[in-house]
Amino acid sequence: MSSLQNELDTLKREVRALQDRQEIADCINRYCRGLDRLDADALRSAYHPGALDRHGPFYGDREQFVPWAIEIEAACQATQHNVTTHICELQGDSAHAETYCVWFALMADGKTIINGAARYIDHLERRDGAWAIVARCEVMDFSWQSNRSDGGAWEQVKARRDRSDLCYQRPLSVPKTE
Repeated sequence: MSSLQNELDTLKREVRALQDRQEIADCINRYCRGLDRLDADALRSAYHPGALDRHGPFYGDREQFVPWAIEIEAACQATQHNVTTHICELQGDSAHAETYCVWFALMADGKTIINGAARYIDHLERRDGAWAIVARCEVMDFSWQSNRSDGGAWEQVKARRDRSDLCYQRPLSVPKTE
């Protein structure tokens, strides 16, 4: 019986680790959606109260960061934050993660695009069953500027920078082509 119990205990730990990793990835993705959809609640939910963040010239806590970030993002016509490589080290209710991010911002002129490749270095904790960031530092690897080309038919379904965006619609109603 102890062999079976050991196997069940091992499976329980493995499933818990997989669930923790998914919840951490969801937290980081929620952060990106919050920025891109100008959703302050989603952005705030990625951080525990009192969390510190260092982003470029910004250094402060969650309550200072959220309005600062939303104001920066809202000055752009559109933004996208795409997370790629994600490494996560779990230590009980604490985790350390490095997440690569490639981001794009269509500036107010509608022509200039600012691009960047960065990494989010995070310390996360599980508090009251929820994973969120307690400390973050954005490390900018490089950035560049380019010009927008006409997307034509590919831009028929318009992105929205609020909760009217298609990603919030439940159930999804697929728009017809124009």
